Amino acid sequence: MIKLVVVTPGNFAPSGGPEALHQLVSVANEIQYNSAAILYEPIEFISSSIEPYLKYNCPIIKEKDIPPNAIVVLPEIWPHLSNRFKNRSALWWLSVDFFGTQGHSDLSNIDIHLTQSVYAKQHLKSIGIDSFMLTDWIDGVYDRSLHKEDMIAVNPAKGLDLIESFIAGNPSLNTIKIQGMTKNKVIDTLAKSKIYIDFGHHPGRDRMPREASLLNAVVFVKEQGAARFSEDVAIDKWFKFSDISELKDKIPIVLNNYKYFISKQFEYKEWCKLNREEFKKEVKQLLDMV
Repeated sequence: MIKLVVVTPGNFAPSGGPEALHQLVSVANEIQYNSAAILYEPIEFISSSIEPYLKYNCPIIKEKDIPPNAIVVLPEIWPHLSNRFKNRSALWWLSVDFFGTQGHSDLSNIDIHLTQSVYAKQHLKSIGIDSFMLTDWIDGVYDRSLHKEDMIAVNPAKGLDLIESFIAGNPSLNTIKIQGMTKNKVIDTLAKSKIYIDFGHHPGRDRMPREASLLNAVVFVKEQGAARFSEDVAIDKWFKFSDISELKDKIPIVLNNYKYFISKQFEYKEWCKLNREEFKKEVKQLLDMV
């Protein structure tokens, strides 16, 4: 019996949020057969955007077929959709910063709050709302043994202005922008890079730092949002920066002593590997609420 109906954008560009929503359905069905389904919104715009997620076990349900006892899980950008269903609703805070960006911030009809990061959990606690952790995990084949090069990978989808300033201030460094690449090309680039720098504001547990770690890149992150919490980005503060000037001396040191510094992030990589098992425990807890 369907216990969870996960509402997912049907006209999205592939990104971390939609992937996490599909992962929830797939893992729930792994734990309990036929326990979860996807409801795309708006349904008429389903297109090739779902192709990257066909690997997940995500049966599609129509709104009229939602069982009355099922919990409807909504992404944090759409709390208003809780008014559309007679079911209990859960809001999954995949980010903090994107909440309200769609013009909706009424939480009065939300029954359960789920948080993808400790950053989100602490935010809700500060406004008097209890929540349950529901994280996510990184899918794919990692630990590729490609030869490492003196490359620094960056993601221009996050913190582009800072990236441009970093490149302009460090012209001798081989900085590669991850853009316009297939998924396999992204993985190959991270696998070849000694360093990955994330200049974003970390609205939740971002995926690419974890992908980079699993591919044996030394990770640096801007200490903002979820990256301020060791539970969300479990690397030493030496690898976290508030201003790009802090990177100028550190990057050459890491490039020249890669093996030493990658060993300093071994525990973070192992934690990334365990994300899926932790997620399964969290999904089981959610299923037990139905």
